[in-house]
Order: sequence, then structure tokens, then C-alpha cells
Amino acid sequence: VFILGNFLWKFSDIVISDPLEVSSLATKEYTVNQIYQDAAGKQFEVFAYSPSIYIYDYSYLFSFLGNKKVSYKPEDISVGQNLVYVILPPESNTAKLDDFVEYRTPSIEYRTTKSITIPDGTIIMRREKKINQPL
Repeated sequence: VFILGNFLWKFSDIVISDPLEVSSLATKEYTVNQIYQDAAGKQFEVFAYSPSIYIYDYSYLFSFLGNKKVSYKPEDISVGQNLVYVILPPESNTAKLDDFVEYRTPSIEYRTTKSITIPDGTIIMRREKKINQPL
């Protein structure tokens, strides 16, 4: 009886917990929806960090959800948009992530205007081109 009770207690912890706390396709779908909601119909570019280089999951979700929500997909847009979203997974090596952000959206040209943290630790950075001030 004690073992069964202990199992049910552990199982209930799993069931009750927030599903977005675990990195999954559902969490990535939530991330993509957050970006579309934040962009509010504006054209944007997306860069997602992945140690494996390939981001098939995000490519699929932006393509699938983009056809439902807006009339364009980020990959159809020319490079150098004023609005860029950078997706950073939960990662212990912040130096790699900082390098990725700097490489994709150099600080000399872009600034972070918003940061959204998903419950699993994924960070969405909204980066916008700096407006050149006349001298």
C-alpha cells in the first residue's frame, strides 16, 4: 500500500505540473504563438539557437502556424528586417548564447526591446534595429 501511495503521489506531481515547464513540441508551439502575438501582424525575422544547427521543429511550426495566423512566413522575408526575434533554449553556457545573439543581431545595429521567458526556461528576445540619429 505504501509503494502504491508513493507512486500515486509522484504521478499526481507529474500530471498537475505545468506542461510548458518541459521542453516539448507543445512548448515550442507556445513559443511560436507568443512571437506571432507579440509581432501583431508586423513582418519579422526569426533566429533560433540550436547546438545541432538544424531547427526543423521551429521551421515546421512557423510554416504551419504562419499559414493559419498571418499571410506570410518568416523564412519568406528578406534578411535585415527591423524586427527580429531570437529564440534561446534553456542553456547553461550563456557565452554561446551571447555570441549567437551578437552574430545574428549585432549590438551596433540592434537593441533588445523585450524579453519573454517561457516556463521551460526558453527565452524569446525581441530585437529591433536602432534608428540612426542625425549628427
